[in-house]
Amino acid sequence: MRGTWTRPRAKARPGFAAITALWVVATIGLLCATMLGRQRSAAIEAHRLWQQATHAAEMQATTNLTILALLDRRADHRPRVDGVTATIALGGHSVSISVQHQGGLVDLNHADQRQLIRLLTICGADASTAEAIAQSIIVWRETHPGGFTRTDELRLLPAVNDTVYNAVADLVTVAGGHGAVDPQTAPRPALLASGISPQAADALIQRRAATGTFAAAVLPISAGLINQVIAPDGWAFTIDVTGPVGDGPEVRTRTLLRLVNDAAQPALILAQDDLQ
Repeated sequence: MRGTWTRPRAKARPGFAAITALWVVATIGLLCATMLGRQRSAAIEAHRLWQQATHAAEMQATTNLTILALLDRRADHRPRVDGVTATIALGGHSVSISVQHQGGLVDLNHADQRQLIRLLTICGADASTAEAIAQSIIVWRETHPGGFTRTDELRLLPAVNDTVYNAVADLVTVAGGHGAVDPQTAPRPALLASGISPQAADALIQRRAATGTFAAAVLPISAGLINQVIAPDGWAFTIDVTGPVGDGPEVRTRTLLRLVNDAAQPALILAQDDLQ
């Protein structure tokens, strides 16, 4: 009997179609992962922008409410204007507000050299550095029309590094209008820079805080409050509002404004900055 021969079967191997299908599936998976990653990044960026917009709206609303309070004819409804900080609840978190009358700060365009040297020395500069910076300030305001227009122009002066600037930034102004500081709204370093002794400065600050009155019949501001009898038209203030941006760090917004005798626009915004 003649035998039969059967051709052996080849071992099964993945075909081209199967390999192509696997490649397509892998590619689709990679594209989906990429799209999901981009969508997540876009969602995170949108949330960050939303937090920033919410923060800006809250800061502006708080500033506007503070301006309205400054214009209130009722003295007991007006905020302190000597830099004392108040805290309010806003949007589920705390926001800090302080108002500083610019007449209580050292005016870069009007302070004399001795006053500037004293302020710089109080803020930590050595004698030679304080004298050099004070001289540079005087030269600047004599050679630039209008003098200083912003306090951060101090950064452009020789010997004014970040340490010096950060120490004096909250104590100087370009909107005071005169060389003398208002003792009823001036912070302690500004009082000392004006030649007031430390003991007298401390006593003055304690009296402002404890009694709520100080020479109200003579000066237009009483213990950090605007006297209701005297209109504050023409006075300049800074309003500092500090609050968190979402879950991030706090940001301080500073608004420099001047009150004007205009019913349509009672407050003129001179500058507004975010201070980190």
